[in-house]
Amino acid sequence: KDFSSVDETNPLATGTPFACTPVPPATACPINVAGNRLTRSPEWKLSGGLEQSFDLGSVGTLTARFNTSWVGKQFTRPFNDQPYVIGSYWRSGARIVWTDRSKRFSVTGYVDNLENNDVAADKETNPSFALFLPRGTYLPPRTWGVRFGATF
Repeated sequence: KDFSSVDETNPLATGTPFACTPVPPATACPINVAGNRLTRSPEWKLSGGLEQSFDLGSVGTLTARFNTSWVGKQFTRPFNDQPYVIGSYWRSGARIVWTDRSKRFSVTGYVDNLENNDVAADKETNPSFALFLPRGTYLPPRTWGVRFGATF
């Protein structure tokens, strides 16, 4: 089946270098995007993690965890065009958790985005802006911290 969409950055385009003249009452030309990849859907994503707990006797438990993910290339528009591509990337994190013997209290030290990569989460255009310049958002940079927990 065919699937068509309209490119808001160039509503008269039917695929470079072609153009169309819409037949009234239409004001745009649909583009067949059948066979294109779905938006924000990488073809491949691989994830894994390692976790090891250490019994500290009467002091509690210490648990170390490492996780990582590789995310393949993604498109943010149905036209699968540049510059609306998010390249493949790695994201990893690490945690160390101390839990007391009663499992009532815990302290967690963590680091997310160990690679400190700048990764776009989204890329789009702003149709209300005359130049249709791309804009987007980014995933968080490397973050780290300590969390304290209590169970009641």
